[in-house]
Amino acid sequence: MPSGRVYCLEVGRCVTWDETLRPGWRHLAAVRRGGRLELFADGELIAQSSASEAAVHGISNDRPLRIGRGPHDCFNGRIRDVRIQRRALSASEVRDLIS
Repeated sequence: MPSGRVYCLEVGRCVTWDETLRPGWRHLAAVRRGGRLELFADGELIAQSSASEAAVHGISNDRPLRIGRGPHDCFNGRIRDVRIQRRALSASEVRDLIS
């Protein structure tokens, strides 16, 4: 995001990292593991949400998935690759994605 803030949001959960990312290409990954959201930058765990019960909100719908959109602005840059996995990746698997 223009502010450098990185966040992952799921109905009922949110995790943020308020440090400014250094310029250049960055590898960002968000993982939902049990009742927690984990946020990775360049293969390193940078933030995680507190543990919570599984979301009681229904997230099945016909609305589009939005990547790079914040509550007040949109990402102004390029996204080279997007992957959605069927399972939660381990920290080492996230690190392997950046090589």
